Amino acid sequence: MKYTIREFAQEIRNLYFGDYDDMSDQELVNKWLTKYPGDKEKVDLDQRSQSQIRQKHEVRKPHDNKYSGLSDELSMSVHKSKTFVLPAILTLVLYYIGFFIIGFIVNLIYLSSANNNRRLTGINPPGRGFLVFLLIFHLILLGIFIILLVLGINLLSYLL
Repeated sequence: MKYTIREFAQEIRNLYFGDYDDMSDQELVNKWLTKYPGDKEKVDLDQRSQSQIRQKHEVRKPHDNKYSGLSDELSMSVHKSKTFVLPAILTLVLYYIGFFIIGFIVNLIYLSSANNNRRLTGINPPGRGFLVFLLIFHLILLGIFIILLVLGINLLSYLL
């Protein structure tokens, strides 16, 4: 079964995330097939419906659903293959090698992405649990640090 122009363009965008969001599907596929003519057999180029002709002049907006037009099975396989183990390890390193705030921000970003992935697939991606643990553990550490700091300042002002 051949890809539609929209599906093939989305496959290219999945490979190069964010690089071709400003191009129409038709323009992207045409440029790809110019560079890789062997892929012409993968795309059904005869399916030029009115919506695709109009789409040639449209610019894809960043807030558009990046999986619109793809089959549910294909979009699910893209999300199911995503792992957050390496980002979780990087986050752990950033908490201690970098400053605490950098690790905290990176943790929130990766956890947000993992939660989005979980919402789309219905399963926890690998590494999400570690990201949750890192966030909770370091928030508790921060709370203990603040409590000790306040107690220390009060004790110091009492002694002086």
